[in-house]
Amino acid sequence: MPKFANFVLFQCVWILTVLGAAQGMIWPGIASLGFFLFVHSFLSESARTDYLVCVVAIAVGLVIESINARTGLIVHPAGDSLLPPLWLLVLWCNLGLIFNNSVAWLLDKPWLAALLGAAGGTASYIGGVALGAASFGVPLKTAAPALAITWAIVTPLLFYATRRLNGLMTVKYAA
Repeated sequence: MPKFANFVLFQCVWILTVLGAAQGMIWPGIASLGFFLFVHSFLSESARTDYLVCVVAIAVGLVIESINARTGLIVHPAGDSLLPPLWLLVLWCNLGLIFNNSVAWLLDKPWLAALLGAAGGTASYIGGVALGAASFGVPLKTAAPALAITWAIVTPLLFYATRRLNGLMTVKYAA
């Protein structure tokens, strides 16, 4: 049940964040992520590590989303800030909460993680654009492959970071 709850909460945060962003509001994303983080602390045996994974995911997200915006791949209604909108960082933090939980079965399957990341990451952006949170600055036939390649690289790297953090936290708390 905790893995299912993790998956459902992840999806709820995504939809509330994106719908809020489409209306120019950040509070639905922050409130839903706050609820997820709170519930997660009770449902996940790896909550401490998961919160560190969230920090790594946010850092990666800052880089990826800045590149996406600077290259014109993704256009945000907020304008041309050097940093991505806060709602996108909410989504990256949200992502960090699933690696040891609902998608933990991919921890030792980097090629499958790459394939699913490419598909899921690209679909997430297409969905966000369809819901009005952002737009593509290039044709979809250009954006989709660029996003797929990005996510095929980023997803296994985040799983790798998760495995490393799992090992560090196990050693730290075993001593």
